[in-house]
Amino acid sequence: MMIKEIALVNMCYPKDAAFRSPPLGLLSIASFLNQFGVKSRIYDISVDIRRENFTVDDVANYLCTIDETIIGISTWDSVIAKIILSVQKLKQQKDKIIVLGGPTATNLSTLLIEKFSCIDFCVEGEGEKTMLNLLNWLNSNNSDLSLLSAKIVGRKENEIFRGTYKDDVLNADDIPIINYGFCEVDRYNRFEASSTRGCPFKCEFCSINSTLDNKIRVRPLNKIFEELEVLFSTTKCETANFVDDNFGLYNSRLREFCDTFRKRFPDKNWGCYFRLNDLTKENVDLMANSGCIGVFIGVETGNIDRLKKCGKGIDRQELLARIKYATTKFDVTASFIWGFPDEDEIQLLDTFEVIEKIIKYDNIVIDLYQLSPLSGTPLTAKMLNNLVFNEEVISGFIFPPNMPKLSEQEKELICKYPQIFSAYYHEDTECFGNKLNMVNKFLGENI
Repeated sequence: MMIKEIALVNMCYPKDAAFRSPPLGLLSIASFLNQFGVKSRIYDISVDIRRENFTVDDVANYLCTIDETIIGISTWDSVIAKIILSVQKLKQQKDKIIVLGGPTATNLSTLLIEKFSCIDFCVEGEGEKTMLNLLNWLNSNNSDLSLLSAKIVGRKENEIFRGTYKDDVLNADDIPIINYGFCEVDRYNRFEASSTRGCPFKCEFCSINSTLDNKIRVRPLNKIFEELEVLFSTTKCETANFVDDNFGLYNSRLREFCDTFRKRFPDKNWGCYFRLNDLTKENVDLMANSGCIGVFIGVETGNIDRLKKCGKGIDRQELLARIKYATTKFDVTASFIWGFPDEDEIQLLDTFEVIEKIIKYDNIVIDLYQLSPLSGTPLTAKMLNNLVFNEEVISGFIFPPNMPKLSEQEKELICKYPQIFSAYYHEDTECFGNKLNMVNKFLGENI
């Protein structure tokens, strides 16, 4: 068997139905594999299947139309149940090799392989070098695990195995320039870019650290601008949206980026995810003058004690002042989380009070999400024995209300394996119920 081509499937929808973005991670893998003679074809369910038709049967039928022998599927907690059930149906009709990648496959690799025979391999961490290693290993017809990456878990004849080859992470210099020829760019209206990988912080509710080992790699700015040249010249993109977890982490780099962006692309704009601690007046002015038109800020809470616990070394007055000033320069999305297991009703009221002040600012969008116990996070590990599933109380962070209701098959799977589908669960306490009632009342009156 010689595999020189691969299907890469995006199964995730954007939370906002108005925006459609090419799957950046899969584009990077395809661009990297292309350098080594491997042809990739990207399939994007978010543009090929309407949200209301995002059912197990429709996804399975879609997968059955794929000609490639090996199918790599990008996973997240929000869609893993549907992926498993649709792949089971696919395997009943087609002889395919199924490889799962992404955060959920990383955090639950061995468990997924153990419980679901329809999955052949799970790739942990980022996929460029690891997918190339897997393809080379499969093409060699060699069962020598010393040649298979230690980031790959697989199954053969009901035996679960892991590679033992210790490959290095992809150097920042070697992260490929995105080749947009792998997707139909006219089908998208939002375009994303990445100038770093990973995050040095350890937020207990976030799965980025367990996926990328709590490390950060910073791509050279010359590579970033080379990629932006490609983006702006080959698409109709007017705004580059950076998906780095903390775009302004290094002040000198931020200044250089801002100065260069405005000179290189005077008619283009950009936006990013930005850390509250770095949202100083100086940085806001710098960014606005360089073409920044919007930032996403993870505020998380309005309670001072919880702010400290979340690593936000800032008091409430400073928090309000920074966000208020930023909204005079560009759009700000301020995101909050409720439902922490050690959060009481008084702390939640503090969050409401902050939101009530912020919502009066111009150019502001408020997100208030129920905590979702994502796979692989420290918080989920603490909560796992005290979780309950209720299809009416699922966090909108992973299951937006515009998605189809869960099928009976999906609910059965979710109930059977709480460790795998923890993101659909919530804390099983009376306090949670009190907080849920408070949130519903607050949202009804304010947002």
